[in-house]
Amino acid sequence: IYVGLNDGLESFIYSNGQWISEGRIPGLHEEVRTIVETKESDLWLASAGMTARLKFPRKANGEVDLQQPTIERFGNEHGLSSGWRYVYSLNDRLVLTTDSDGVFIYDEQSRRFLPDPTFDVSFSDGFRGVDILAEDSKGNVWFGSEQAGEVVVAVPQSDGEYEIEKTAFKNISKAAIVSIYTDPDGVVWFGGDGLFRYDS
Repeated sequence: IYVGLNDGLESFIYSNGQWISEGRIPGLHEEVRTIVETKESDLWLASAGMTARLKFPRKANGEVDLQQPTIERFGNEHGLSSGWRYVYSLNDRLVLTTDSDGVFIYDEQSRRFLPDPTFDVSFSDGFRGVDILAEDSKGNVWFGSEQAGEVVVAVPQSDGEYEIEKTAFKNISKAAIVSIYTDPDGVVWFGGDGLFRYDS
């Protein structure tokens, strides 16, 4: 597993009943808040003003060589704002959220992050920043905002599109949302300035 640190990234492996450090990933010294590993074993990382992709070569035995990463960093010139950024995986697809501009996808050809047309998320005051994202067992995608103090959910439709639902959460008092946890039974928990339970 990979563990984000205040000043980098460390890898651990489970062996003989315990977690053993494989050491830090060299060349990375920024804070790491969110991590996505792709099917190709690439790592996407994000935090305040930082987004990076790490590619690793393979050793002769086929294992990933964690000590020889190629690090690409992405910033304003790649379509991103300077604030907090977070990376997530939805159906094996990388999505990135920012605390000011909403949801983005990465376009490999242009090497830019573009607004994600699948999730046109905004909150009641028009604010678009998304701090936390989670998918539940029904395929609903939940979005929380620390600044807006609200939650919205994208509900999958039969045509493959999503419908953004806001009205069901009007009775939740405005409070900074910094974590969302989805139970297998359909219960969703929101945490931040308080703890809220939503049972659909």
